[in-house]
Amino acid sequence: MNDFMPVLLVEDDGDLREALGEYLAIHGCAVTGVGCGMEFYKALASGTRFHVAIIDLGLPDQNGHVLAEYARNNTPMSVVIITANDTLANRVQTYGTGADLFIAKPIDSSELLAAVRAMDGRFRERTSASEASDGRSGASIRDFWQLDEARRRLLPPNARPIELNPHEALVCEVFREAGPTDVDRRLLVERLFGRNDGSAQRALDNVMRRLRQKITENTGAPAPILTAYGIGYRFSEPLRSP
Repeated sequence: MNDFMPVLLVEDDGDLREALGEYLAIHGCAVTGVGCGMEFYKALASGTRFHVAIIDLGLPDQNGHVLAEYARNNTPMSVVIITANDTLANRVQTYGTGADLFIAKPIDSSELLAAVRAMDGRFRERTSASEASDGRSGASIRDFWQLDEARRRLLPPNARPIELNPHEALVCEVFREAGPTDVDRRLLVERLFGRNDGSAQRALDNVMRRLRQKITENTGAPAPILTAYGIGYRFSEPLRSP
């Protein structure tokens, strides 16, 4: 068992957050406690590599489901949802975000600790598999991402090429042009579909979901496509032409 477990605890009840944080810290967790969605995003932006996120659904500024989906799409963290609203619909929606576990309040501290240890194990397995994939046979030697526009292929570092459809290729072209800066969601919608209505917005969501899924399935790691909160998206790795 690994003793050091970096945990991000998102709970707006200060007393509960302090109590859970102290219990987890006593048992080998390095806990960062925050009380709202905005602080959650700031904690992720700090650069700390959290292994597990414990997220309450009833936050003052944003539903915990949104945070769980963001964590799943943008980080390798394991995600545990906690809530007093223990309904079937809530559980179904929770697992739909990609969360690993749902725990109903009132919370037993020993159960939460057991869950964190299990989720920490999953995190370590995922990241170890991703690191091992760098040495897979037949992989091309490359330490950065490339976009082959002519053949509509995305070339990850040390992994097989990813075939792209026209919309996915155009998204990657925009990311390459933008470099390390955020890409406005409206720009992507207009570049892809020539309009900015509800139908186009939903279509963009589908394109991003499929592209992230393709990358994850190919590389065994989360896609480097980050959601820039309130802005749009960013490709977090250098992306170049061949």
